[in-house]
Amino acid sequence: MPSDRTTLARELATKMNEKWEVTFVTPMIVQIFIVLSKPVRETLYAFLQTQKAALNIQKAKLVRASLKSNHLADELSKLQTATAIALQPINQILKLMPLDTIIKEIPGAEEIIGQTYDDIKRNITFDKFTDTIARISPDFAEFFDSLTKFIPIKIALGAISNTFGANYEFFDGINNFQDLRERIEDLEFRLARTAALSSYAQAGSSYIDVQARKIDVYLDIISTLNV
Repeated sequence: MPSDRTTLARELATKMNEKWEVTFVTPMIVQIFIVLSKPVRETLYAFLQTQKAALNIQKAKLVRASLKSNHLADELSKLQTATAIALQPINQILKLMPLDTIIKEIPGAEEIIGQTYDDIKRNITFDKFTDTIARISPDFAEFFDSLTKFIPIKIALGAISNTFGANYEFFDGINNFQDLRERIEDLEFRLARTAALSSYAQAGSSYIDVQARKIDVYLDIISTLNV
């Protein structure tokens, strides 16, 4: 027949799993706590409380980091929209480029780029245009790229700031197309880094929640046994 301790361990394990909606509490875990003397359990209880406090501090840091990264991501997204507007004059010029003639007149061009002209023209951008040309003729693409680097660009900083609330200082020092492209590359890097920070913070916060819940369950087991 099972001993009183074994029966108690089974009953308490079932009770804790139901109460906390978990499955990790086994009769063996409870029995270990039962075997420990009350003073040892009290010492362990105090230690677990200390660990939970440390987890709460770490969780607060991660929550702040997540909120900060979310705010930063929002600001960077506004800048991304603003840079897209700043690029519109260039993209409008590109729509006038005889890309259809280039593609149609060069034998096998559509097979080389893997797209038809109609597919490309639906959303033509500088990067898309140069990528298409580069597949047909890398030398010409390099030449075209060098020509466009120093196209002057005037950005209406006041309009951008008023419309998007974006930090217009981001656009300081932009005098030509090359400057803007470099700034966009920096923006894309910052967005990727911010997204990575947010993911890390959220994953870390979730992990802490799991560990804190386990501590709560163990504290509950000890409290029940020490009554």
